[in-house]
Amino acid sequence: MAEFNYKGINVKEYPGGILLSGVSDFIPTHVFQCGQCFRWQQVEEESFHGIAGGKQARISMLSNGDLELSGVTPEDLDSFWHNYLDLGTDYGKIKELVTDDDIMREAIEVGKGIRLLKQDLWEMMVSFIISANNNIPRISGSVEKICNQWGDPISGTDRKSFPTAKALSRATVDEIRSMGVGFRDKYIKAASLEMQAEGSLETLRKELIQGDCQQALDRMLKFIGVGPKVAHCILLFTGIRYDMFPKDVWVLRVMKELYPEESNTPADIDRAVARRFGDLAGYAQQYLFYYIRKTTIGK
Repeated sequence: MAEFNYKGINVKEYPGGILLSGVSDFIPTHVFQCGQCFRWQQVEEESFHGIAGGKQARISMLSNGDLELSGVTPEDLDSFWHNYLDLGTDYGKIKELVTDDDIMREAIEVGKGIRLLKQDLWEMMVSFIISANNNIPRISGSVEKICNQWGDPISGTDRKSFPTAKALSRATVDEIRSMGVGFRDKYIKAASLEMQAEGSLETLRKELIQGDCQQALDRMLKFIGVGPKVAHCILLFTGIRYDMFPKDVWVLRVMKELYPEESNTPADIDRAVARRFGDLAGYAQQYLFYYIRKTTIGK
């Protein structure tokens, strides 16, 4: 079994995968069930199979805390998974910076294993357009149907990649609707037509990175079917901006429950979030979102 150090992580290669030691702040159920992704399916406790970047992997946390990445080579770790899983970020430091009261301290303890994935921009656009007024099981089901219909086969699994904008642009509105997306069919069609040209996504990403927070939001809001909450999610879960704070019914509930004096209106929440968390608002949002979903506040 080959063993080496990669960016501070001890890596052991074995036939069919790799073992990672020294990765802190990563618990699969926290990462893959915090509402940020829709293509990771739970196989066993703390073990998930997922598709990302046209690749497949099974990620499991072992009893000793090591992470097992089945179907992943050291080359894959270097070229894709290390960045996608955000393994290079010091979440211990982030937790220190966003812990400004006992509420956040408790929320972080509940979701201590969350890491924000750096996901594909096009996949996030379609996925979160589907997410509007929807629930996670239905979103995941629709996304998987879209992939099965228009995605490309992936070696080592019977699942398929997320289809390109060009592939989706060839589908009719009725065909997209048959994937269970409802009224969002025309929004997906419009976005795929706009993003189908070669280089469109790269150009959009550059615009979102180069502008300030409001400019990035304004650019995303130009897409039909993308409202403020969806725009925040797209920007946050692609790793483009971490000063986003998506406000859905769950987050509004937790803010009003835990910070009532600062949460009379969405504008009040925005001001409180900017003051408390600044550029790290997205991390705080995920801890709070996971917290309310896992505690009696969300029942």
